[in-house]
Amino acid sequence: MRNIYFLLLCMLATSSIIAQEKLSEEEKARREKNIEAGNPFKQFGYKAKVATLSKGKYLEVHDLDSIVVIGSVRFHVEKKKIVGFVVPDSINGVYARPIGDMPSRWFSPDPLAEEFTSWSPYNFVYNSPLKYSDPTGMAPEWKPDRNGDLIAEKGDNTKTLAKYLDRTVSDVAKNFKQGGESIGENRQFKAGEKVELNNNMTKSIENSNTTSDYNVKTDCYNCHGAAIAAVKGDQINPTTAGFKDLADPFNSEVKNLKKDLKVISSSSEAVFGKTILSFGDHSAVFYGTDNSGTNYFYSKNGATEKPGVFTEQELKNIYSNNPNPTLLNYEPKK
Repeated sequence: MRNIYFLLLCMLATSSIIAQEKLSEEEKARREKNIEAGNPFKQFGYKAKVATLSKGKYLEVHDLDSIVVIGSVRFHVEKKKIVGFVVPDSINGVYARPIGDMPSRWFSPDPLAEEFTSWSPYNFVYNSPLKYSDPTGMAPEWKPDRNGDLIAEKGDNTKTLAKYLDRTVSDVAKNFKQGGESIGENRQFKAGEKVELNNNMTKSIENSNTTSDYNVKTDCYNCHGAAIAAVKGDQINPTTAGFKDLADPFNSEVKNLKKDLKVISSSSEAVFGKTILSFGDHSAVFYGTDNSGTNYFYSKNGATEKPGVFTEQELKNIYSNNPNPTLLNYEPKK
């Protein structure tokens, strides 16, 4: 009985967390579109009972055999017809046969498959069930600290690090080292382990003035200048960044940059170090998303402030005059 109470408590806590998730109108529309795309029976006026953990966050796809079982429906994918319904066995309890023709197979590809294209269509425990466990089914992610270094979460490895940084696995495996040696493509990180990054944003944080005094040499540039230099891959300092304004119609660098900026609808399209979050009077640069869905941004909050990595909500609290900032991907024309 105690176990049952504990299970109910966990289910209640999980549902409460899900209910509290706040989504933008754009993200709500995108998820609804994914849900609609996952219902091949819309033209029949029927919606199958399909179990999902993502609630439209990820587009769910299904096998392409002639007849597939999707939720409680048998569907002929070539004839585009419903050919039958599955009635779950509710009499035999735990001995009931699961829905699906072959209980040894997954019912459908992993909803997160599109995020791990270098792996199989089902990424559960990276195909190593004897070595790893995956109690939540969520993808492991990294969490940045204020200095821009990354803290590993349970299950993180070379591949999740490469995904977070929007780089290839081989590139990350070769360029990141531990004990003087490259980490390799199959490095497994312990939860809480730190990986120090060495990009133009972390360098600007490291080189910044760490006292409360105004330091012209290290801190004399603003948020717009820092964001522009960051996405272009330049070093971020008073010489390269300076004082700029993304709304300035007369600055040639800003005008040229705007030609290469593309408005995107949500952070799911953002690219590490290449997406600007524009509040109008403030700019920050996308620094990834952790496993809980929290977005992080590199930001220089004022000419005399030390740059750092902040959550999106922290920046919205600071720049509350514009609660709905715009996301802009830097995509230079070749």
